[in-house]
Amino acid sequence: MASETDKVSWEDSRDRCEMNRTHLVFIDSKEEWHFLKDTILQEWKSEYFIGLKNQSGEWIWKSNYKKDNLSKGYFKWAPGQPSGSGKCGKMYLEDEQLLYDDVPCEGKTGKVGFICETDSECDNEKGMS
Repeated sequence: MASETDKVSWEDSRDRCEMNRTHLVFIDSKEEWHFLKDTILQEWKSEYFIGLKNQSGEWIWKSNYKKDNLSKGYFKWAPGQPSGSGKCGKMYLEDEQLLYDDVPCEGKTGKVGFICETDSECDNEKGMS
């Protein structure tokens, strides 16, 4: 687990996941959303970089290159987001909801963690830092 003073950017987080042959998490089911929410409630960080990136004006999950599907009620941008302040995504927990926020891809911070996952469908483990 990264320390509170370990500053990383979205790009650093992506690279760290890839060094371990994983990728930043993409959320594609309600079950995964609940798993992540429950896991984050037990962690010391409440904000995490995720594999969401703006490419040519569309938000794409970098691991499977699917457009983000915000039509489902449990995938939500925070109010006023995306604000255009960044091209990469993070999520945070507020009032029992996981909300998305756009952030600069290269901005380093010590308060945001990151979540890596593998492509294996039978592996329900997420690597969190």
